[in-house]
Amino acid sequence: MLGRIKVTNAATSRDFFVAIFGGGYFHTGASLAQSQSAGNTGNFLYMVDIETGKIIYKRNLGQWASGASSSNSTGNLVTGVPGEPGVVDYNSDGYLDRIFIGDTQGRVFKVDLTSPARFCGAVGSGCTAATNRISTLDWNPTLFFDEYQASTPPSGGARQPIFGRCAICLIDKTSSGVPRLGVAFGTGDRDNMPILTDTHPNWFVVVVDDPGVTYPVFLNKTGGPDLTAASLTTNNCAGTGTCLQSKGYYVTLPTAASGAEIVNVNALVFGQSIYFNTFIRTTVTGNCNQVGQAFFYKINYLTGVSQYTDVSGATVSNQSAGSEVASDPIVYQATTGQLYVVSATDDTRVPVVGGGARPKVTIKSWKEQ
Repeated sequence: MLGRIKVTNAATSRDFFVAIFGGGYFHTGASLAQSQSAGNTGNFLYMVDIETGKIIYKRNLGQWASGASSSNSTGNLVTGVPGEPGVVDYNSDGYLDRIFIGDTQGRVFKVDLTSPARFCGAVGSGCTAATNRISTLDWNPTLFFDEYQASTPPSGGARQPIFGRCAICLIDKTSSGVPRLGVAFGTGDRDNMPILTDTHPNWFVVVVDDPGVTYPVFLNKTGGPDLTAASLTTNNCAGTGTCLQSKGYYVTLPTAASGAEIVNVNALVFGQSIYFNTFIRTTVTGNCNQVGQAFFYKINYLTGVSQYTDVSGATVSNQSAGSEVASDPIVYQATTGQLYVVSATDDTRVPVVGGGARPKVTIKSWKEQ
């Protein structure tokens, strides 16, 4: 992801346009356990100055040389960081405010960029050497979400990796004007589809980023999860009917004898809906000579309830996308101005899976300063 950040260099403000990305992933085998720990030598979050190509920020998201991060209650876990980060400029001032990125142990880390960091162009406050990087005291990742409170899941459980980008939306603001954000992502071993036969369930999760909440939040912990167990067909949210006035919600995806549904795409938040697609291994060979079935999901972003219905008008969990794999959902604007959400499939279709109203304003041209 690309964006602009503000730092201070010897008390002078300086802007950088940066590329932000995870350290990567190295395929080591077809088991879920191998996916969780693969790429540990690349388990970093980077910012690179796109003008010079130099690394100006590097933080470890996996194992530390001496002791765990104080923000990581699950201890040190060997991990990979294969997905791209989700970033947001929530006040539209041109500078990034948040980074969210998942790892192969099923965790999401958050970086708060709202306070300018110190850039170590010389020795000074927060800078013991002229590294020409952001001070190691600033903008350190904190653990935002974890699937399990314990490093090792209880019997019958499994840490499911996060390969996709976090989708971010604005929920509302606190009484003091601080934005509350929704952070949406899915789990699943995308590296080993369609050969993976693991039948542990995967989840689609929406976590609230709220200054009044103590993080991390857990999907599984002693005493019950921090998040609401949502249903695709019934609103399980208490009180106001939205799960986003609390800490968020999760949807448990189906399993079968041959495997479990995985979220294999980057989610999309558009028009108060969240779109994502899944894949499950089957025994039927598709157009590309692989075995599997894809599904489209469109859920209400506040409740997790599906917005698809059958011919009788009854709510259904998803729509079939045909054999094998469906691509990331994207927004498409037709020549009429109408907005559609589409997703390509392996059976050579590009179906409309959702959409929105035509914009009230049409941009005909612009000129950059």
